[in-house]
Amino acid sequence: MKEEKNEIKICLVSTSDRTGGAAIAANRLWYALKEHGASAKMLVQNKSLTNEEIISTSKNSFHKIKHFVQFASERLKVSTIIRDQKDRFAFSLACTGNNIHQHPAIKECDIIHLHWINFGFLSLKAIENLLNTGKPVLWTFHDMWPFTGGCHYNGDCFKFMEGCGNCPLLKNQHQKDYSFKHINRKHSLLSSSNLYISTPSKWFSSFVQTSALLKSKTIYTIPNTLNDSIFKVYDKLKSRNSLSLSNNCKYIAFGAPNIHDRRKGFDLLEKALEKISQNKYNQDINLLIFGKVKKKIKFPFKAHYFEYISDERTLATIYNAADVTVVPSRQETFGQTASESLACGTPVVAFNSSGLTEIVDHKQNGYLAEPFNAEDLKDGIEWLLEHPNTVKLTQNAREAFQRKFGSQTIYSLQMELYKAMLYS
Repeated sequence: MKEEKNEIKICLVSTSDRTGGAAIAANRLWYALKEHGASAKMLVQNKSLTNEEIISTSKNSFHKIKHFVQFASERLKVSTIIRDQKDRFAFSLACTGNNIHQHPAIKECDIIHLHWINFGFLSLKAIENLLNTGKPVLWTFHDMWPFTGGCHYNGDCFKFMEGCGNCPLLKNQHQKDYSFKHINRKHSLLSSSNLYISTPSKWFSSFVQTSALLKSKTIYTIPNTLNDSIFKVYDKLKSRNSLSLSNNCKYIAFGAPNIHDRRKGFDLLEKALEKISQNKYNQDINLLIFGKVKKKIKFPFKAHYFEYISDERTLATIYNAADVTVVPSRQETFGQTASESLACGTPVVAFNSSGLTEIVDHKQNGYLAEPFNAEDLKDGIEWLLEHPNTVKLTQNAREAFQRKFGSQTIYSLQMELYKAMLYS
């Protein structure tokens, strides 16, 4: 066993420091590590925050142009092989990217912690080079791309369990198509002895182990965290006033980076809302919608659109203004919207499936509906709106969040794994 160092230096690697759910999760982990005294830096391609310990590989205009060319060339390649252009961002090849294994942040660290690294940031070769440094590498899977033939989410396809080929996303489907070649290129990477893998939910860890590439690999589970000094319980009336909302309505919140993404289940929420509109509530409900919306949607209730929210305090205020948050996703590796809502004391309705089952405790801090049943989703929303003890629901939500996902809890779990990687 190696002698323990006084300080473990960690480098978290992510395409971005803030754009997208995976980047936000990585940034929140970095913040929690720093908050509790760890030595941690982030190495990213696309930087939007000003902290000096978040380091961008885009140092100047030349680098930015180079990175855009890398992104564009991979997207062009994908667009030539994909069956439907609406899926052009649902599939990645990692055929271009940056070699960062000689970067000072990598050389200085003891542990390399990979997060979401697609869209031209790291190629498979670049990942191989990181593994060849001999340093322990932890890769947190935020979607399914690391163990599939190229798709980020499997949908109804389970060919990743057998080694891919005949990919339904590709134009020319055959047994040894791009998906088959791609997944085989990943085989040697994922079998490296200095590679450790984690996911944000037990459900996803078990799911990963059904893949052809990782059946015999140990998969660790460490949930996502967040800044619990921002995402906390605020005064509901003041929250509504700050958003210019009436206090005479019940508010249902729903949010996603792109609410038109079928995986996020907005169509199922629409059906549930239509059913609710046919009962006694009618005009007593307003909707709080945040996320990318192509065009405003006609609802049976008044809707307040906040579009994409980058400021976390504003987002926390929206959760606090709501009576219930609905997360009707068909599939989530974790479900940050649900954990954010619970942190703010607002109960959550979700389906009893995927990573959300580890966030929501049925009829304690929310409601888990029968998977993809809009009628039961409606029942869950009404159950929470009519609940006689909303104070207890709020207490349960906040307490569950702190117990399972609070920054101190996740910091301790993460440091325990880092030490095991370095010293075992």
